[in-house]
Amino acid sequence: MIHGQSPESIGKDQDFPVSIEVQLLGGNGKEKRTTCNLCTPGTNVVMNGKLFTPHCINSTSDTYHGDQWVNAEVIVLGDSIVQHFANDKMVLSYEKPQSIKILNLEGCMDPTAKNYKTYFIKSKPSDCRYSKKEK
Repeated sequence: MIHGQSPESIGKDQDFPVSIEVQLLGGNGKEKRTTCNLCTPGTNVVMNGKLFTPHCINSTSDTYHGDQWVNAEVIVLGDSIVQHFANDKMVLSYEKPQSIKILNLEGCMDPTAKNYKTYFIKSKPSDCRYSKKEK
């Protein structure tokens, strides 16, 4: 990962961190399989001037079969440009990595509830869930 959300911000039931991932893959000896691909769990990037929303995109790299070293580099210039290189050849370019999540600001504002969130600004007591106390 070249960028990811902080560990303390990851939700309890969240499968994977919101991140920009440079996927490093070797060939299987048969089919074409690129490396330095891009995967964007929970986020998007802009490619060729348009918002790119699929989860992963393959680079234009060669396939590297067997046991061999491949030099992988990534140039990151803030949010203006990100470029992936495999063996000194640029194989992918994009810009403006972003994370968009709609956050419901109405919910349980009781700090003793299991689903209490500090960011709620409108109380909805019917949403509160409490732990069952064992006797």
